[in-house]
Amino acid sequence: MLGTALLVFTGLVFSIRQPSDINQASDLFGATFIVLSMVFFNIYIWISNDYYDAPYDAEDSYKKTRNVFCGRRESSDYKIGLIVMWFSLIAGLICGGIAGFEYFLFAMAGMLLAYLYSSPTFRAKSRVGFDWIFHVVWFQITFLPLYLYIFGFDVIWGIESKHIQFYSVFLYISLLSLLAQINHQIPDYSIDLQTNQRTTVVALGVKNTITLRYVFYFIIAISVIVICLLNDAILALLMMAAYTLYLLKTDMKKAADVPLPWLYLFVLDYLILSPILSFVLAAL
Repeated sequence: MLGTALLVFTGLVFSIRQPSDINQASDLFGATFIVLSMVFFNIYIWISNDYYDAPYDAEDSYKKTRNVFCGRRESSDYKIGLIVMWFSLIAGLICGGIAGFEYFLFAMAGMLLAYLYSSPTFRAKSRVGFDWIFHVVWFQITFLPLYLYIFGFDVIWGIESKHIQFYSVFLYISLLSLLAQINHQIPDYSIDLQTNQRTTVVALGVKNTITLRYVFYFIIAISVIVICLLNDAILALLMMAAYTLYLLKTDMKKAADVPLPWLYLFVLDYLILSPILSFVLAAL
């Protein structure tokens, strides 16, 4: 959940070294409530997923122990889980409404998506194609509100540098979300078959999914290269290459999750290393 919550701040990170409109107290006030709204949204989607997955998690010895909703309804853990779930739903909608009508709609769409993703009403996570689509939209709803609040909705249309960056970030986050879902579903393949969960991985098969996953890794790598080049983050590219080669050589299992650390390395260079290097070179 921490990784997805950090995507909320993507727009804020880019705004630090680029022109943006977030320079007044009122802007910061709205941005604060957008962040809170998206954090509550992420809390709700995780807890509601556990709530609706309880009958299925009860069949898995590991998931049964970590899902509080697999226990007795009279237990304090079960009741606290319900309180946190409903509180995060209401708080997320209120914070979105305080930030503005558009951001209330983002919050409402996110809560509806969370409900339809796991609940028996639609249960997108058990429908071929919809499980992947909903997961991608989840990440986008987390990322888009603050980014659009800072740079304006016009950043969506155009072919200038700022638009290309937006498209690259959008593509990166979409594929990051998709890869996260795939890497989560592959280990669950057997239990999903056992509990009759019709996921996309179950439909495609593990072998075909892994082949498709390599294609997504290639595309996401291209989007990251574009983001780094547009922001003169050459050092970040070198660190990403070294980090990826190291994992490929030492631990292939961890290499499957390498795209998220790419973001951390970019932020490290973008906010800290490159500014310090520029300051040192200017002093010399």
